[in-house]
Amino acid sequence: MRNFAFLYSLLFIVLISLSCTTEPYLPDNPCEAGFIDFEQEILPLIASQCAVSGCHDAGTREDGIQLDSYAGIIDIVQAFELDNSELWEVINESSSDEVMPPPPRQKLSSVQRELIKQWISQGAMNLSCEGRCDTISPMSYALHIQPIIQSSCVGCHGPNLQEAGLRLDAYTDAMSAVDSKQLELHIQAGTGYSIMPPSGPLTNCSQRSIILWINQGMPQ
Repeated sequence: MRNFAFLYSLLFIVLISLSCTTEPYLPDNPCEAGFIDFEQEILPLIASQCAVSGCHDAGTREDGIQLDSYAGIIDIVQAFELDNSELWEVINESSSDEVMPPPPRQKLSSVQRELIKQWISQGAMNLSCEGRCDTISPMSYALHIQPIIQSSCVGCHGPNLQEAGLRLDAYTDAMSAVDSKQLELHIQAGTGYSIMPPSGPLTNCSQRSIILWINQGMPQ
């Protein structure tokens, strides 16, 4: 009887401990709480670096993976669990043969990887926080424009790869693209110009920010 009593007590303790497992923190309004905005911050980054011809766009779907939408990206992500997320694994590979995106595209920067890490750790939510868009305050390249270009353009127009002979990873490069009208016409798909990035247009917020920055004289 003592053995049965001991087993019952042990089982009771185990059940209580399982029922007390801490649930991940999810605020009522993640956008107001400052959670990572998938539409504005994660999708442009992954789409521009990975959802390109020959890799994980709709036409190629390398290894059956398409990374131009939330539905495709979440297939290789386990919410709250970095170690079980294939996306996190491949962007942190040390081998040049396995790292994603592969050369000649640049490996994601530590800042970009940290952004993806936070997004997964917060639950990999499909947030669109359009209300955060600030197109009233004076714009600057360093604070407002460079992050957009880094996440959406540098994968194809950076130091290692300059498609169409265009480079955009520095302030002077962005100014040249504005002066030649290429930046403005491509992000808005002007007559005779294909939409950029090719994985899909920039968000309305990003487009408005760039146009406002141009209209303000491209402050650095």
